[in-house]
Amino acid sequence: MHGGSECWMIVGKCLKCGSNDHKIKDCPRLQQRVQNGAPAPAAV
Repeated sequence: MHGGSECWMIVGKCLKCGSNDHKIKDCPRLQQRVQNGAPAPAAV
């Protein structure tokens, strides 16, 4: 258990934002950071 009621990795949610629509490698929030010049963290 780590900070919530469910593990996002086990239930298949995006590890960045918690969405069920995509995985962290496809997260729009990470893509916004890349466009702003910040390096994206390595995908899990």
